[in-house]
Amino acid sequence: MKSKLLFSILSLAIYNLTCAQNLILNGSLETNTATVNTTNLHDWSTVVSNAWEIDGGTMDLLKTNSCGTASNGNWFVETSHNGIDYYTSFSLGLSTHLTVGDHYTLTFDKKVCSTPNASIDIGISNDSTLMGTFIHTFSAPTTNSWSSETYVFSAPIAGKFLTVNVQTSVNNSLVDLDNFVLTHVSTTGIDEIALQSSNIFPNPGNGLFSIHLKEAVQKAEVTIYNATGEKVVTTQMNSNKVEIDLSNKAKGIYFYTIMNEKGIVGQGKFFVQ
Repeated sequence: MKSKLLFSILSLAIYNLTCAQNLILNGSLETNTATVNTTNLHDWSTVVSNAWEIDGGTMDLLKTNSCGTASNGNWFVETSHNGIDYYTSFSLGLSTHLTVGDHYTLTFDKKVCSTPNASIDIGISNDSTLMGTFIHTFSAPTTNSWSSETYVFSAPIAGKFLTVNVQTSVNNSLVDLDNFVLTHVSTTGIDEIALQSSNIFPNPGNGLFSIHLKEAVQKAEVTIYNATGEKVVTTQMNSNKVEIDLSNKAKGIYFYTIMNEKGIVGQGKFFVQ
């Protein structure tokens, strides 16, 4: 059984890395009207297709800088603050709305071309000018060579935009980003693994629930969503179980997702009656 699960995980990973369609319309930033390095962009939509500024500092669309060239294709983005706001936020359009509760794999490349102190927030939104619902924070890049990030998440809302926020804490922290890829994960493989590793009791229940994992985890985050994809509770799990109190929430269907640094380690559906 374990060998079958391992084969399923490996097959799923290979499929999503090699075959799945990128849902980000211009994740490589290659579709644009620039011919040379274009700096201090504020209105992305006038230069880069399916990309919008949200707020904060400036973004440069570059072919090259002192740290090198793009990780994929010819173009990449460099973010910096504007001297007032120590962050830069932008969004990238998706080819379709995400499906609430389905799982998606996000990958992108990052490097730093100055002081390595700017972390990267990722969100999902229905508005190209708002960060929307937070998904995950990635650590600041530490070298001026490209490195890749991969993260699997359960869609909390039926968003149409991937949002990116670079948290710059000091002057001249230049973070380079490229090759954003968002793919839909085959829910059959992920659900089978997750359902075998976690349970919630009682189900249905009157609002007080206990979520159990078959194996203990450290620093995992448990998130509860309602039927519309709204996040209603977030708490930490530092062993193999956690108590959830939804006694003050409306009756109906809810979903839980347990995630740690490796990705999804448990998920399920339950009912408040």
